[in-house]
Amino acid sequence: MLTIKKYTISELIEFVSSEEYDKLENIPISKHRALSYSKNPRINSNDNVMYLAYDNDELVGYRTILPDYFYQDNTKNKIGWLSGSWVKPDRRRTGISTKLFKTVYKEWIGNLAYTNYAPVAKALFDKTSKFIKFKSIEGIRAYNRFCFADLLPPKSKFFFKIKSVLRFFDFILNLFCDIRIIILNNFLSIKNINFEYVTFIDDEINEFIKNKSEKEICRRSQNELNWIIKYPWIIEHAKKDDDNKRYHFSSTSKLFNNYNIKIYDNNKKLTAYLMLTVRDNRMSVPYCYYDNNINDIIKIIYKLMLKKHLSILTVYNNDIVEYLRNHSTPFLFKKKLFRNYFITKGLNSKFPENQLINFQDGDGDCAFT
Repeated sequence: MLTIKKYTISELIEFVSSEEYDKLENIPISKHRALSYSKNPRINSNDNVMYLAYDNDELVGYRTILPDYFYQDNTKNKIGWLSGSWVKPDRRRTGISTKLFKTVYKEWIGNLAYTNYAPVAKALFDKTSKFIKFKSIEGIRAYNRFCFADLLPPKSKFFFKIKSVLRFFDFILNLFCDIRIIILNNFLSIKNINFEYVTFIDDEINEFIKNKSEKEICRRSQNELNWIIKYPWIIEHAKKDDDNKRYHFSSTSKLFNNYNIKIYDNNKKLTAYLMLTVRDNRMSVPYCYYDNNINDIIKIIYKLMLKKHLSILTVYNNDIVEYLRNHSTPFLFKKKLFRNYFITKGLNSKFPENQLINFQDGDGDCAFT
């Protein structure tokens, strides 16, 4: 008989320290992700954040939830981001995902949202008829180096079989590409930009962000951003360990870092803050606040990508996207993207039709993945 177990954050922390967790063939969450959940400034002690489906004593499915707030003017609504779901392969299409979702929907009183989803997850949500598209944001993916061996195998079994050949082509093409990068790096100067790297969000950044995030839906500030910086879901690890093999979501990468940057004008006034996330050969821009100095931000992004020999930049910030689309850049080629945000119809009814809806790239669970 299928049963659903629910876990508050204190119960989750106890669970990942238990013998039961250690013996599981498939774990529902990594230990460092569970720790991050526990440090979420927007979590309440009675929030259920993990739901496990058991058939007798066998774990056959799970779903995790990331608590957050949506702001409507000065009113904040407690919501949960649907942030991870799995069903044992030989038990798929047996109603386990549906039962997990129905339990979550009831517990969270329908206040749910999702983005950054897999197609199979969206198919389930579409089937429920509970969701509506809340916002669609146009983005861009820009390529600085060749990486066919990473991009093509997931799209086709044929490309997967010739992955070693693709890797060889990448190597040859990037020999020439890296010469180009060295030249560009030498010519691209940021000496005239007053900026510094910081390791946490201080009061100066916080005040700067507050003045620019009033129209945002999530309005993350000092506490939330420091939580993201200090308690990532991805940690650097040279090789996959046993927990990686038991967990069906990313938890480690060979390279992972958040770069937090303050930009000043000549009078030492803060004019921009940006968080740049580097994961292996990719960069994203989870958070970016600025006055009118988008050119300086673009140059810093370029410089870090060139210095680190990164291959891909993915960004949804409208001003950065417009700049990359309409100016000559060091990138080899660029691709248009869209990120869609879905919320339940009941949650959508709390927002007037004319409300301006703004998301930062890192909102939801995107800053962590």
